[in-house]
Amino acid sequence: IIGLGTIVRAAAVSKKLAEKEREFAIDANIIKLMKTKRVFGIDKIIEEVTKMIKVFTPQTRDIKSSIERLIAK
Repeated sequence: IIGLGTIVRAAAVSKKLAEKEREFAIDANIIKLMKTKRVFGIDKIIEEVTKMIKVFTPQTRDIKSSIERLIAK
């Protein structure tokens, strides 16, 4: 018998894994874009990354935070 707490924890773990995979997808597409084009404005990066990712629609704030995190590296 599986308790409700176990199901809730499993759902939370799945959600975190999905968020991490989305973060990696955003990062990878930003890197791919910047390697090919070299110079882009932030609005153009957001527009292009949104077009490139077909599996989900990335939020603008997620793309901006990924850009900031990549710059910090």
